[in-house]
Amino acid sequence: RKKDRPTVTSFSQADVDGRRIAYIHTDSNHFLDQINFTVSNDQVTIVEQQFFIVIYPNEIGVIIRGAEVVEGGKTVIMTTQLDVEPSRSHVKFFVDEDPRHGDLILKGS
Repeated sequence: RKKDRPTVTSFSQADVDGRRIAYIHTDSNHFLDQINFTVSNDQVTIVEQQFFIVIYPNEIGVIIRGAEVVEGGKTVIMTTQLDVEPSRSHVKFFVDEDPRHGDLILKGS
């Protein structure tokens, strides 16, 4: 927590609607955070609510080792050949250009 920022102890739906409440990530070693809060409208109170925040790394370590395939055959691309660090469950690969001499398939799609 930065000492120059005041601690937020409450905020309103109007603050959310007005885009005045924000989250700033301050610990580069953690990739999941949460805000625990109670919601009240002076008549009803709902306790133990959780708002989860997923933090995506601003750098992705990509490990590329390539693959080998027999002419006319196929090979499954495995994590020993293509992998990312640190958070593989939130990373997607976007194909910028299709292979020129074969097809890329996604099983189960």
